[in-house]
Amino acid sequence: MSYEHKISRRKLLAAIGMTGAAAAMYASSIGNADGNEEAVSKSVYGKGGKHGLMFADSSRATTIAELRAETSPLEGVVYYVIDAGQEGPFLYDPADTTSADNTGIIVVSVSGARFKRIREAGYVDARWFGAKGDGVTDDTEAINRAIGDGGVTVHIPKGTYLIHADATSSGQLNAGIQAKDDTTIYISPGAVLKAKPTASQRYTIINIFGKRNVTVEGGGSIVGERIEHLGTTGEWGYGIAIGGSEQVLVRDIRIDDCWGDGAVLGSYQVKTNVARNVTFRNVRCDNNRRQGISIIAAEGVLLSECYFGNTNGTLPQAGIDIEPDSGTAVAGVVIAGCLFENNAGGNLVLNGMNGPIKHVIVESSRFRGVNGGITSQQAQDVRISGNWIDTPARSIHLNKSSNHIVEGNQIQNSTDRGIDVRFSTSVVMANNHFYNIGSNSVRLSQSNYCLFEGNVIDECGKTTNSCDVIVTSSASYNSIQGNMIRNRLKHAGKAISGSGATIVLAAEASAANDEYNGMLITITGGTGLGQKRKIVSYNGTSKTASCSANWTIAPDATSEYEIRYGSANAILVTSSSEKYNMIHGNQLLFGTTLPESSGINDLGTGTSIQNNVAFATI
Repeated sequence: MSYEHKISRRKLLAAIGMTGAAAAMYASSIGNADGNEEAVSKSVYGKGGKHGLMFADSSRATTIAELRAETSPLEGVVYYVIDAGQEGPFLYDPADTTSADNTGIIVVSVSGARFKRIREAGYVDARWFGAKGDGVTDDTEAINRAIGDGGVTVHIPKGTYLIHADATSSGQLNAGIQAKDDTTIYISPGAVLKAKPTASQRYTIINIFGKRNVTVEGGGSIVGERIEHLGTTGEWGYGIAIGGSEQVLVRDIRIDDCWGDGAVLGSYQVKTNVARNVTFRNVRCDNNRRQGISIIAAEGVLLSECYFGNTNGTLPQAGIDIEPDSGTAVAGVVIAGCLFENNAGGNLVLNGMNGPIKHVIVESSRFRGVNGGITSQQAQDVRISGNWIDTPARSIHLNKSSNHIVEGNQIQNSTDRGIDVRFSTSVVMANNHFYNIGSNSVRLSQSNYCLFEGNVIDECGKTTNSCDVIVTSSASYNSIQGNMIRNRLKHAGKAISGSGATIVLAAEASAANDEYNGMLITITGGTGLGQKRKIVSYNGTSKTASCSANWTIAPDATSEYEIRYGSANAILVTSSSEKYNMIHGNQLLFGTTLPESSGINDLGTGTSIQNNVAFATI
């Protein structure tokens, strides 16, 4: 060899790691090569003999190029490769005459000698195979060589690895990084798999098609090229594509800036060969162009503690879109502990218009941003529970769906509806808390056999809104029971005086003229208890409110009052087309802005109204 020198004990031992596996290999390959049954420690630290590792003739520094040029390989000699990023010890294996050169763990010389890297079983480093991670070199082939036929953990160290990800069709196996069975792709913190800029309509940075037992993890990032994209068409650039694979785990990874979806779960080769038993845990999908994740054909999916945000660019633009293609189906999806925000087409969408969606659980997650919470269309057997939905858009929209349970959610700050149920059956809405909902907290339209029970509607409605709970458009056989509804509190205090149709409010009342116009004032204590009037004008200088009618008993300095605003009716059944609904056992605490109303306005046919309690009507 043209370049040889003795390497230090420290460097050699660091390279082989002194693990039990490596030490045992050395013992069998070197320490006992001359027939002496020496201990492993003596083989490594021995003071002499042909096979003592510290002797110049038993350990040599070399390069990959020099190994390939080697014509006279020596048995029992450790060849220590010193190429940057590819450092490590190799041994000549005279028994192997067929293995192919892959640069990383097998190097074949011009004489046909096979040199094999000493390593922990099942572990490889992408740099051994020539990956540079310099943000300039195309590292696709090197990483695929590291994966080989699978059955390995591939470590990808810190750096930016450019990936040629172009594809022409779904399920294309030679696109991007090609996962294999029983493989872990470990993307280290600070490591980035970055798609090379392309004009292609479709690409896949990591493809997992028709595989079993694949893990992608490590704390690093998968980044698309939407910012540098060279074309204007297409929407199928994926960070990770999983089709027809089983037992796939993706965790502790970011997937950002893809031309299409951060990830897609679908079928492979035939529509019935769907993704099965797939878990995403602590995955962050941010600023992808079409979807955070699309679930097209899958059974048994868990999305836990993930983030889906800022999806924008081309429709549908959802954080998660569960939407089977024609001939496919999705079943058994659990979404738990996730955060959704600012996805332009909606945070979570279930769309079963083309294929069935069944058995979905959405729990303990947060939804925020301007574009809504959860939409479920033509889905069955769905539970939405324990979520926090804080969005100005419609919070939960169910359309043409059945057998849904919506329970224990905090729904707040929507200027639209809280829960909107249309053309649906057998929907249970229980123990939810609605706060600061501008329109209807719940709307039942053309929906039957639904239950709205044990909910609290607090500080909701507005002066132009007709009701908090509306039953309309032929919605029938529904039950509204055991709920508490109260309008918004604007101001409370103790009156100074009152006479005729006026009342002088407390000194701390608003100084703005007309501040309380259209609102309801209720005497809650002292003289005139229980009286309610609508305020028609207000003078902020004198603090005097003029009401719609004279007081029966004029308030005085002992009178306590509340001024509330919100819905005209707590519960409204709009017409005779709504039949045989039940309104039982509800507490309507300040549930109306109409002085003469109990809070329930029933125009339906055969409505059963029993045991409701309204606050101190006159």
